[in-house]
Amino acid sequence: MAVARGEVIEINSDEEDDEPSITRVQAMSLCEQLARAVLEYGKAEGTFELSKQLCHFRAHLRREEFKKAKQMALDRYLGNE
Repeated sequence: MAVARGEVIEINSDEEDDEPSITRVQAMSLCEQLARAVLEYGKAEGTFELSKQLCHFRAHLRREEFKKAKQMALDRYLGNE
């Protein structure tokens, strides 16, 4: 291996990865799907606890999403400017 021989390995740092690999909306959807799957396919022990934790995490994601939301006037929302 290059590391064992003392060679320098360069890593492409040109690409900026500021964007998360999964959005909050996608994570909320995934939590909902997992909670349903746990209840449908899970075994008795731990099923309820995992489902509960997924709901708590989804609620946390929802709160964070609402913090970043912008309020809009009703006329503008309906297109009656």
